[in-house]
Amino acid sequence: MNNLSINNDPIDAVITWVDGNDPQHIAKRNLYLNEIDQETTGCATLEGRFLQINEIKYCIFSIRKFAPLIRNIFLVTDEQCPNWLTEKLRENLRVTIIDHKVIFRDHLQYLPTFNTRSINTLLWKIPDLSENFLVFNDDCFLVNQTSPVDFYVGENLILRGHWRLSHLTLPRIIKRSVKNVLIGRVFKENFRKIQNHYTMGAKLAGYDKEYFESVHAPFPMKKSVIENFFRENQELLENNIRYRFRNKNQFTASGLFFHLILKEGKAIVKDGNDSIMIIPRIGGLKQDRYKFDLVNQKSNDIKFLCFQDLFYLKQENPHEFAEVIDYLEKTIMSNQSRKI
Repeated sequence: MNNLSINNDPIDAVITWVDGNDPQHIAKRNLYLNEIDQETTGCATLEGRFLQINEIKYCIFSIRKFAPLIRNIFLVTDEQCPNWLTEKLRENLRVTIIDHKVIFRDHLQYLPTFNTRSINTLLWKIPDLSENFLVFNDDCFLVNQTSPVDFYVGENLILRGHWRLSHLTLPRIIKRSVKNVLIGRVFKENFRKIQNHYTMGAKLAGYDKEYFESVHAPFPMKKSVIENFFRENQELLENNIRYRFRNKNQFTASGLFFHLILKEGKAIVKDGNDSIMIIPRIGGLKQDRYKFDLVNQKSNDIKFLCFQDLFYLKQENPHEFAEVIDYLEKTIMSNQSRKI
């Protein structure tokens, strides 16, 4: 079976990013807070969704260090550019800034948007985007060498994650009920059906009893698959991009895409053991400390690191924050200073 490392098909990378520290962006966001209602997801306006401490630098440089397969990097943003990413550096790193107006060119009435679900729905409209491309969050880093077969094998895509039941089982109902009682929150969730952006995407592809939940790692896509779906379902696309903030009625384009590919029988499912996600807590890394120690041991088994809310770790535990930055500098930035 041929793979992309043999037939040399191009692969691009797409990263979505926002500088939530920018006063102009804050002012713009505040103008639309009146559109928030009970259907807006609880995390839609959390500070952590927008604040950044230049994680994007490590994301971009990790791609260039550990993913020689990547042709171009497209950075999708809202009238912004990282202050360190000069025009010369963009040329050296083959980074192109894609403004929201480019991908929303046929739907400008929905701008500005502060909603990654809306933005990700239109990534396939990036000009000159390759058929095969990888999607990164700006807090996702490569920490070991990757090759095309980490994402594509022949006509198949590598999906990292697990199948879940779409209906709550009794043990899960009990667990969620106890958790909500302990934290003093009323448990209002439908006992019969799980409703989230994954299950919504699964249902659109014909999966009603189960859904595929991906791990937090860069994932592969095929432009033609998602483009053809939305060209045939314009009303569905329109409805999914109209919310300026994350909304409970939205599905994620990635969740839809995964299930379309699975339906076609063109996916290879892996458990994602080569991926680690770390989430700081009050006081620091806490229970995720062991994860950082594992990745810090430079195990070749770990290729993908998602480190959420680094700005929060900086506030909660400056010492651990310094440890993380030191790790990222040594792992990703070594031997790359000539590009800066």
